[in-house]
Amino acid sequence: MNASIIFSPVSFGKLVLKNRLVRSATWEGMATEEGGLITDTLLGLVEGLAKGGCGLIITSHAYVCRDGQASRRQMGAWGEVCRPGLARLASTAHAHSTPIALQINHGGLLSDASPPDLPRLGPSAVNSIEALGATGVVGGGTELGKAEIASLCRAFATAAGMAKDAGFDAVQMHCAHSYLLSQFLCPHVNRRTDEYGGSIANRARFPLEALRAVRGAVGEDYPLLVKINCSDFIPDGITLEDAVEVCSMMDEAGVDGIEISGGSRFGPRIPYPAGKTPMGDNEGYYRDAAELYKTRVGTPLILVGGFRSPAGVSGVLERGLADAVSFSRPFIREPDFPARWQAGELTALACVSCNICAKKARIHGNIHCAAGQPK
Repeated sequence: MNASIIFSPVSFGKLVLKNRLVRSATWEGMATEEGGLITDTLLGLVEGLAKGGCGLIITSHAYVCRDGQASRRQMGAWGEVCRPGLARLASTAHAHSTPIALQINHGGLLSDASPPDLPRLGPSAVNSIEALGATGVVGGGTELGKAEIASLCRAFATAAGMAKDAGFDAVQMHCAHSYLLSQFLCPHVNRRTDEYGGSIANRARFPLEALRAVRGAVGEDYPLLVKINCSDFIPDGITLEDAVEVCSMMDEAGVDGIEISGGSRFGPRIPYPAGKTPMGDNEGYYRDAAELYKTRVGTPLILVGGFRSPAGVSGVLERGLADAVSFSRPFIREPDFPARWQAGELTALACVSCNICAKKARIHGNIHCAAGQPK
């Protein structure tokens, strides 16, 4: 094991990280009920991550307009009222010399926390239960018209511009986990017959238009990242071949970094049972996706999912399967593990991906590890 590679710098465009350990976007349920404004509790969480030594903090997804809110207490980046809190969030990370990216998103068919008088927008007019096999999501979807698609591209661009002005070091567009941009990529949900449906080139049209709008808003040099599914793990979801093809299109469009993830809220988010995460040489849920990606796409890759040990992380970095590795649940339980690893305490992480943290947070807010801190 070569732990030193974990703590070597890496660049995503003009975004330079001090190490290869990234906090993947993780919903915390700590914003205000009204408007998704930043709270002191959320500032405290970001401060803990920054002190803990990770190379980059990616925030939980922030909705770019009011009809795109996907959950209660979700962060917002939909209007000027959000700007002061976002600036405080960026400053909190920078106080500890840690870069931070704002993830921007629209819930689409999953916008179940939006005001009741707003429509649930999607690529097609399908009921979200029927389309995705969901439980607990009620109501049907309203197919987006072309003018509405153009308006949403502007909303993503405005949110990205706000992030840049607020001091964030990058933005990440959320094209994973069955939210709106991911829904357009998924043929089981996207049943359109116009230029936004059918072939993967057509299904990727809206995400790419939104990406180009964001790039136009933030400028050519500002770091722009994307998170995308390699598989939805539902029938007729996006295939790995299609996902890599989209990544290639995004590479050509000028994205600076791509994070590969998988799963949705309507199927298995992770492909292993709790407590059965592979360790050592087999760590990482999406290694096969990374291998294919690296043969076809030049954009630096962040790989998330299933990493628990320094040996597992250093292994994929040494093999060139990823340029950085990101973590979600492990940072909930051990926000300071990067500093401990760098200090020589090279122990495996205690998280078993039971996911109780997220389930409890959706009910009570303030996400935390249900198993407590490791002994």
